[in-house]
Order: sequence, then structure tokens, then C-alpha cells
Amino acid sequence: MGSFVSSFLDFYKRFKGLEKKLKIGFDGYPFLEPLTGIGVYSYNILKNLSKYDDIRINLYGKTFLCENEKSFYIKIDGLKNLRARIHGISSNFFPNPNFWLNLSEKILTPLFISIDDNDLFFAPNYFPPPNFKIKDKIICTVHDCTFKVYPEYLQEETLNNLNKYLPEMIYKGEKIICDSNSTKKDLINYFKVDEKRLKVIYLGSEKLNFNEKEIKEKPYLLFVSTIEPRKNLKNIIEAFKILKEKNYPFHFYIIGKIGWKCEDILREVLESPYKNFIHHLSYVRKEELGNYYKNGFCLLFPSYYEGFGLPILESFQFGCPVITSNKSSLPEVGGDACLYVETDPKSIFDGIVKLWNDEDLRKELINKGFERVKIFNWEDTTKKTKKIFESIL
Repeated sequence: MGSFVSSFLDFYKRFKGLEKKLKIGFDGYPFLEPLTGIGVYSYNILKNLSKYDDIRINLYGKTFLCENEKSFYIKIDGLKNLRARIHGISSNFFPNPNFWLNLSEKILTPLFISIDDNDLFFAPNYFPPPNFKIKDKIICTVHDCTFKVYPEYLQEETLNNLNKYLPEMIYKGEKIICDSNSTKKDLINYFKVDEKRLKVIYLGSEKLNFNEKEIKEKPYLLFVSTIEPRKNLKNIIEAFKILKEKNYPFHFYIIGKIGWKCEDILREVLESPYKNFIHHLSYVRKEELGNYYKNGFCLLFPSYYEGFGLPILESFQFGCPVITSNKSSLPEVGGDACLYVETDPKSIFDGIVKLWNDEDLRKELINKGFERVKIFNWEDTTKKTKKIFESIL
């Protein structure tokens, strides 16, 4: 009842011209699981948008939750100007709660979105969930075009959903935000989008605190990302094998959850004669992650394709030099602060050896990284995003 009264009062104020706030519907689905790249992007936009007093945000996820269900993997209690459209119910309220909860997603969530009368809807993860049935003006963020450039690297379900829903969103959306010029070029190439509808807004660098903790396995190389084919981890492992065969003293830390189509990669680790030097951590807390960056010899990030490349900025922040590829968006993010290599094992190996033998180069990259990361901040990203919102009204 309270939500209905609140919505009615909002509508009345807007109808009478008393409400001047920009009302934004925000897709909260990226927060329904532990945050990776898109989740980090979505949360930082949400958090910084909520600081503006001329904005009101309606956050949508699972509309009804039983008492034991987790709403979001983010903290929203301290965020101003935000209303989470989530309502808890007792699992004893319905004889078959899962049935009724799923039904509510199809019927009540779009009803709430309609009642809320948002000025626009923001989809930070390519397109809004289809069951939302959005009638408002939509702005979406397209992070990359992997589904067109490297379709073989995606899960079948993800590929099918992107092919089914994203083309419509690209033509229907009022504006499309791109993480990089690389993604913008891909959208123009594959979809012939009018360049005026595309806006490149670089991501920010989140300030990571860290707990000083001894890491005994030094020196070590570092990889931070979800384990999936386009990250080129298989060739990194092969390069690591060459290093060990030549008696270089490295360990190798892989930090990231197991993704998809990575059976061959995991087999490479398990069957490696140097598997005792390879350490996989599926997920670490932010403060622990900072510690791994700070103590790493270098970050290895020679992906085949990226929409942006947040681990590069995280690595810069802690003085960990970066070896990456010159593919897609990576030179845009890394600038002159990275050591660029090709994606094959020999090139990756040569890059590591070059950094090992040239301490002056390593220090130069560290200093350039400290300066480069200052360019990217979430406040600026959010401010530019807000301007896009205001431009379509």
C-alpha cells in the first residue's frame, strides 16, 4: 500500500509540475550475482548518480523475495535519491512460492515500472530484461561486440540472447553509450548505426583499499579476469611453461571465477608439469585484490578482444606494470603506459623476459601507469552519462 501511495503522490506532483527531479528507471539485474566488469560499471554509475539531488532512481530487480533470498550483491542502504523496487514476503504466504514469484516477475514488475512513470530507463548491461516490457525512452550501454567479432567465444544462451534482443535495442534506444571507440567502430561496422546516436564514455578507476598481507610465492605474474576464451589464458599458460623450462623463478596467480568454454584452459593447468607454481583464486575481496596487484611483478592481459579493460586501470593504481595486446580497446585504455605484445605464447614470453631484464623499463611503466590512471574516474563517467540522460528529454 505504501508503494502505491508513494507512486500516486509522485504522479500528482509531476502532473502539477511540482516534481522537478529526473526520474530514472535502472536495471538492477547486474547486481543479482557477485560483481564482475559489468557489475562494477553498473554499481559505480548507480552510486554516483544517487548523489545528485535533481535525480530520483527506481531500481528494479526481482520484485518479490522470500526471507532467505539475497536481493543484491551491493549495499544500497546508504544511497540517497534511490528506491529499490523490492518487496519481501514470507515463503509461507503462498503454497508454491517459486511459482508465484516467477509469475510476479512477468506481471507485477512491468506494472510497477509503468506506475512509476520514469522519464527514461537505463540499461547498463546491453538491454533491459525482456520481461520488464519497457515503454519509456531507453538508453543502453553496449560494452563490446564479442557476439559479432568472436561469436565462438560465447555461451550459446548468451549469444542467442544478444542476437535476439540487442539489434532491436540498438535501433530503438534513444542513445547508445559505448565503453570505447573500438566498440563504437564495431557498432557502426556491424549495425550501420548513425554515429550521432553513439556516445563514447570511458569507464572509471575505482579506488581499491588493500590489506597488507604477505604473499610467499614471489616473484609472481598475475592474471585478473573471468576465465573465458577471449582472455587468451591458454596462451599465457603456454608462455609460462616456456619461462619455467628456461628456469625463470616465477609463480603465476590466476584470479577470476571459472566462466565458460574453458575446459581446455583448466586442463592445461591441471596437466602442466609446473602446476605447483600456478595458483587459482576464484574470487577475492577488493582489499585482498589490491594486495595481489601491489606485490605482482606484472599483470598479463593480452586478450584477443575487450570492450574496455578495467584490470589495466586497477593494476596501474597499485604500481603493477601491464603487459597487454594491441587489440580492440586495450591501447585506448593503456596509452603509453603498457608493454604491448602479440597474442601468441612466444610474444607473451618475450614481453615478460624484456620486463625482467630491464628494470628501468619496468619503473618507467609503473610511473606512467600512476599518471595514466588519473584520467579515468567514475565521477566524470557518471557526469557525462547524466548529460546523455538530460539530452533526450
